[in-house]
Amino acid sequence: MSFQYQVSTGNAEAGWEIAPSENAWWVFGVLIAATCYQFVLCFLNTAGYGISAALVGMSEVIILAACLPTLLRNIPIRMALLMSAILVNFLLLTLIRGEIDAKGLRDMLLAAVFFWFGWNLRRAEIIDRLLIMLSLIVIIFGVFEWASLDLYTKFFNTYRYYVSQGGIHDGHAMIQGQALTLNGFRPEDIGRTILPGLLGSHRISSVFLEPVSMGNFATLIVVWALSKKEASFRTMGVFFVAAAIMVTMADSRFGLIMIACLCVYRLVFPRGGGPFVFLLPILLVVFLTFMGIWSLGLGQGDNIIGRLARTGVVLSEMDVSTLLGIQTPLENYGDMGYAYVLSRFGAVFALALWGALWLLPFKTDSQAARFRAMGGLYMVMILSISGTSLFALKTAGLFWFVFGSLAVRDLQWPDETDPVYLASDNSNKE
Repeated sequence: MSFQYQVSTGNAEAGWEIAPSENAWWVFGVLIAATCYQFVLCFLNTAGYGISAALVGMSEVIILAACLPTLLRNIPIRMALLMSAILVNFLLLTLIRGEIDAKGLRDMLLAAVFFWFGWNLRRAEIIDRLLIMLSLIVIIFGVFEWASLDLYTKFFNTYRYYVSQGGIHDGHAMIQGQALTLNGFRPEDIGRTILPGLLGSHRISSVFLEPVSMGNFATLIVVWALSKKEASFRTMGVFFVAAAIMVTMADSRFGLIMIACLCVYRLVFPRGGGPFVFLLPILLVVFLTFMGIWSLGLGQGDNIIGRLARTGVVLSEMDVSTLLGIQTPLENYGDMGYAYVLSRFGAVFALALWGALWLLPFKTDSQAARFRAMGGLYMVMILSISGTSLFALKTAGLFWFVFGSLAVRDLQWPDETDPVYLASDNSNKE
């Protein structure tokens, strides 16, 4: 059976062909490595092999390099332009600031590489299996952490792992001999939100080492589930069950609220609702800025309202040079995602990248269009309450891979007749 086609419409690159059938296990390996690499490094650090921030960065470079054979197979003009724009923006900001922002460049390249990885592979049919496999890994190690915390921390001392990278110091420990990272427990004055009687103050992190990423991962698999057609909903129960387990384990307030919002959004905008999400970050930044001006002390609490108010205060105090990303030295904005994006990349470039996502020619009421809208909603909301977790490879690699895989699907075919899904159909036989 031969499975090739030429894309002839003006919406796609001339001369493109479906990539040859790639070994799915190689794709799984790259994505599992992207999700679990910090878990492995934490094990090595706990075993006595000191893991520095430089070694973590080197591990990320190795994972990105594993994508290169697939990336270089086909270099579409859109990806060449995107990579060029990222590098040009980085060089211009470096010249103006007089300092190198390696973290900002890493964040942009990570998203572009994994999007390109999915774009070139065009293996959307393996995503169900990939997400189920990753969910099983996360839940199995999550149960291990919950059932035998002492044994878990004997092999995975997450606190010492982050201390070894310089992110936190020994003096930050809440208790003597602490083995879990700082957000591995809910403070007594806040308390656990979900099942406190069963799980106590412990927030389970599993392979992510910290519960924030676990909640983000749970949200992303729900985005995937809800992007499918209504006829596929009956097969998506496994993703909702997995997401519920992970949100409960991590006590993820963001995940709990976000999943509820996604379900409502899917009912209100069954065809995607892209224009609403496209405008949402601009409206939200304006709202947060006014919220910061008239916060009235709302930014004192460690809750969603408090984080929104603190972000608003910072946004209301940013000057023009900060908004354009040309200020120096660079500030550390902690959990303020919009302040981080604007100050690191510049408002002009950030808006250009956001607009580029919505120029992809998806068919209305398609899975890809719905994934873009709900994935965009996820990005808009997480930047409101979190700093850099949107760019954490543990979840960002998977998100952009799925996005890239779907980006090609709907250039010409509706969901039910996509050749990627019908590769074994008799009509493709020679």
